[in-house]
Amino acid sequence: SAGQPDKTIDCGGLIVAPGLVDMHVHLREPGREDKETVASGTAAAVKGGVTTVLAMANTQPCIDSPEAVQLLKSIVSKSARSRVVICGAITRNRIGKELVDMARLRKEGCVAFSDDGASVESEELMRKALRKAREVKAALLCHCEDPALSNGGVMNLGFISTKLGLRGIYAESEYACVRRDIGLAEKEK
Repeated sequence: SAGQPDKTIDCGGLIVAPGLVDMHVHLREPGREDKETVASGTAAAVKGGVTTVLAMANTQPCIDSPEAVQLLKSIVSKSARSRVVICGAITRNRIGKELVDMARLRKEGCVAFSDDGASVESEELMRKALRKAREVKAALLCHCEDPALSNGGVMNLGFISTKLGLRGIYAESEYACVRRDIGLAEKEK
């Protein structure tokens, strides 16, 4: 009859939720398919209930030009198993020297910008990036690490890093950068 379900599924002990969004995914394609592909990364996402992923810009080539965005979109259209939204780089090649053309990348479909894996060390460049991101109505995602304080470390400094004999990273490496970027964002309101 109308309004009656054809089938009832017992979800006792399970969690039922809308599809999740993962805001930080390294699909690595193009260029580092040895680590991950759009197909394998999105298949894993869907298996875990993630229906939308934000693909980081640390591919090879880096997502810092309209051509790179178009290439990734082409790969996504052929092999993605979930929705993929694109994060462009903040700076060319993610090296913190020159801002990308955020307006053009936004028009190509980038919804956010990040030099993921690398901090934008220049305060003035970060200030310009914040202004531009606001202008194009895109999120700016910061990788907060002061390289002088992280000093080549590979994990948080503490008991485990010491026990494993690995160079640790002082928490202040992140805190200093977070403080700076929050201060810049507050000034740019």
